[in-house]
Amino acid sequence: MKKYILLLICLWITLKLGAQQTYHFSLFTDNAFILNPAATGIKNQSELSVSFRKQWHRVNQSPLTSFLTFNSSIPNKHIGFGVYAYDDETGPTALTGFGASFAYRITNERNGGFAKKGMRSLSFGLSVSCVYSRLNLKQVLLDNPSDPLIATGGFGQKVYPDVSFGVLYSTSQFYTGFSIPQLLNLSSVYRTNGKFSSIKKMQHYYFTLGGKIKFNDKRFTLEPNLWLKYVIGGYPQGVANLRLNFVGKGYAGLSYRSIHGLTFEGGVWIKKRIKIGYAYDLEISKYLPDLGMTHEIILSYKFRPAYQK
Repeated sequence: MKKYILLLICLWITLKLGAQQTYHFSLFTDNAFILNPAATGIKNQSELSVSFRKQWHRVNQSPLTSFLTFNSSIPNKHIGFGVYAYDDETGPTALTGFGASFAYRITNERNGGFAKKGMRSLSFGLSVSCVYSRLNLKQVLLDNPSDPLIATGGFGQKVYPDVSFGVLYSTSQFYTGFSIPQLLNLSSVYRTNGKFSSIKKMQHYYFTLGGKIKFNDKRFTLEPNLWLKYVIGGYPQGVANLRLNFVGKGYAGLSYRSIHGLTFEGGVWIKKRIKIGYAYDLEISKYLPDLGMTHEIILSYKFRPAYQK
């Protein structure tokens, strides 16, 4: 009961929070290892997923994010592994990344049955990626239109490495974790037509908390989740999510984002292997008529549990 009280308190705090440099997505509980590499292979399954997110459909060149991910585990070795690729485009900037995640889990279950009652584990994860960054200066608009850098126009590009680190404590009904994306804190320096432009990559700090409340009939569970984000120089931001999971059939949920946003989500399982999920973001600020809606979809295929023959 103390765990659930803590979770509810943190959910309330999120509503009081009010930017960030990395990609954002609404269905964050479906690809948790992207947020925290320590969650790689946390489920007793291998899963392949593809997702697409179009943000603010009324805004020209608004954020468009695509993901392709795979993660699995070696239960008897307490190891999780995964690979991913993504493309994130927003106006004059674009990022394409390829990476791999690894997690090592200290657990009281010798056979690696991650979902078993009484299971407890402490995971440490590391993600290593290669990022191709582009900057189209012809599309940059500044208050000073005579800026010499913008006047020359041009196209800058940069390839650089990146690293993320995370820690996760989990049981069969509760988890909490902390991760740091963009750990290397590098700067992307672009040169176009003899001019230079630099974009500093700031470290982000993520805190996640969630649980699973099971009911006696075992036909559904209630799953509260929390994602807190902070980047130096920006404002804290949080997303509180509550999902009703119909075991083996589908789910429905609602999220509140601290920067004036609601998300309605739903998904279905087909033959307990294929999952189709959808999220609809609704701005609840005065800018709604100008920004428009946000749509996100995910398609996943779950393979046979790793420890089963």
